[in-house]
Amino acid sequence: MREHLPVYTAQCYSFPMILFGELFRQARKRSGKSMGEVARRLELSVTFLSDVERGTRPPLSPERVRAAAAYLESDDATVLQLLEAAAASTGSFSLPVPTSPQGRMAGAALMRSFEHLDDEAYDSIVRLLKEKER
Repeated sequence: MREHLPVYTAQCYSFPMILFGELFRQARKRSGKSMGEVARRLELSVTFLSDVERGTRPPLSPERVRAAAAYLESDDATVLQLLEAAAASTGSFSLPVPTSPQGRMAGAALMRSFEHLDDEAYDSIVRLLKEKER
């Protein structure tokens, strides 16, 4: 059974780049992979990856986070923590553009109103998406 990364709180968001870097380093070390191995797999320099882990560079893109997580054989909870920490440091989420017109309309509607929703609305969205995953 894989050990999960520590749960982080809102207090950690004062240092979001450091948080992402620390979570990424923990996942990498847990996998037994060296920084060089991960850097080569992601086509990054070791210096760049070291800077990311130390929090002196912004987090990896969501695509690279997913690629790294797959290479490190991270569980879903770890991937989610990494993606959330990366989003917290940039202040935004990155999503692929849906191919259907309905999907694009829904995405545009979310973009327009996302910051104005309350927690009850966010909970409703999460419940709907979890139902769709089944």
